[in-house]
Amino acid sequence: MTHDLLALTRLNIRTRRGYLLAWCLPLWALVAAFPPAYESYYPTLESRQPMIEGLRSNTGTTAIYGVIADPGTIGQMTAWEIGAWVGLLGSVMAVLLVTGLHRRAEYSGLGELQRSTGIRPVVPAAAALITTLLAAVVLGAGSSVVLLFEQAIVEELTTSGAFAFGASVALAATGSALLAQAVLLFIHDGAALTRAALLTVLASFIIRVVADTRELTWLNWFSPLGWREVIGPYDTDDWTVVAVLVGVCLLAAVLIGAADRRRSFATGLLPRRRQASRRPRHIRGPLGLRWVLSRGVLVAWVLVVAGLSGFLMSLSGTIADLVGTSEGTGEVFRDLFDGDAVYEEFIAYICQVIGILIAAAGVQQITAHHAEEQARTVDLQRSTGVRRWVPLGATTLVALLSLVAMTVALLAGGAVGLASQENTMDEDYASLTYAALSQLGPTLFLTGIAVLLVGAVPRLTQFAWAPLAAGAVVSLMGAILQLPDWAIDASPFSHTQLPGDDSLGVPLGLAVGGLVLMGVGLVAAHRREIL
Repeated sequence: MTHDLLALTRLNIRTRRGYLLAWCLPLWALVAAFPPAYESYYPTLESRQPMIEGLRSNTGTTAIYGVIADPGTIGQMTAWEIGAWVGLLGSVMAVLLVTGLHRRAEYSGLGELQRSTGIRPVVPAAAALITTLLAAVVLGAGSSVVLLFEQAIVEELTTSGAFAFGASVALAATGSALLAQAVLLFIHDGAALTRAALLTVLASFIIRVVADTRELTWLNWFSPLGWREVIGPYDTDDWTVVAVLVGVCLLAAVLIGAADRRRSFATGLLPRRRQASRRPRHIRGPLGLRWVLSRGVLVAWVLVVAGLSGFLMSLSGTIADLVGTSEGTGEVFRDLFDGDAVYEEFIAYICQVIGILIAAAGVQQITAHHAEEQARTVDLQRSTGVRRWVPLGATTLVALLSLVAMTVALLAGGAVGLASQENTMDEDYASLTYAALSQLGPTLFLTGIAVLLVGAVPRLTQFAWAPLAAGAVVSLMGAILQLPDWAIDASPFSHTQLPGDDSLGVPLGLAVGGLVLMGVGLVAAHRREIL
């Protein structure tokens, strides 16, 4: 069994090395960029005290990032903001990885192939967990190494803090993967696996928000994303907590493995409930098939976008109060929002964040088509006589509809969030409308790049995520990282519109460009064979 386990783990690492590098390298770059950037804004501890006091008492920033430790060293600020981002994104990486390697493989046929070699049923699950654990450790260790090197530049960084930061990142990713595996034990429907797994990350985030905003510190123990708070990188650096959490993860892995052994192949742990008889579904053509396969995921994305935009917009009042105080309190945030109309700029900023999420949903739908080609399910559609471009065309059309639906969800959720603030005026709803609708341009453009790659050069499909990742980093953090204006303007997301802006042509041009790229990609798909 040990030989089989090691062999399958090595195979998992080889087949997913591009995926892991695509996640780890940008996250390490974020960790490297922020300490020097913060020090350039606030070179001394005394100079940043007004800002630290404002952040610590602000409900909005606490909900988004957590509680910032006292006295507010560069290391503590890095653990507060970048630790939140790296922990969240690392958790998404780990959850998608373990789901794809284990449960999703059972429904794609890969799991049957693995089991046909005679390996024990527990091996694929164990190999998926070990691979994910190694990925989490590498992400955390790389983060620690980056911060150790930066001690030569930023004096306030400490060795113990760097190691504690890496441990918190690795444990957050590991705990999130284990939580997802535990939930997936009860999922029967293969189409719902990814959705259910990502919802565990959302639940973990919500628990962390409640724990920090309500000062319920003990609640962070129940959220992998809250473990950063109990470890305290660059603050308490509590290695006793780290040891306890490592033990919790090991125990959880053993229990999940034991439960998984009792689960039948490609089904959940508990017996299926009898469902009431439903009317037969009439699937009319490839477009109808794509709609049936995608509508569950689409509904989940719409609900997430609406809920997240409503939550973030409800923080607009507290963030605006923070940024609009004394000259020294919100310098970083004023540069980030890049304007004197703080309330409007914050609305635009939140729309940018949600726009990145919407673009990710669009790109994911297109890249999933490439995975279907590799799994040979597109062959079945083509065998019915449909034209070569039709399967990708149906996926593209549903992706377009989902982009529009999520943009409407952003607008509706954001309006509800603004309505919860007493200082919201009619002009703010106009700002939301402009900012939300202008996200259609970049989301269409980035989805168009994905269609072009999948249709013309499918072997490069994984690079469809590169423009999205680069644009997100440059748009959201370019001001703090002090990037030149031309670099910031190169990001599709940097052209969010507000009432009175005279650059409406940019988002419109991006939208038209995205549609053209989609057309070119479909023409290319018509001229090539399936993989």
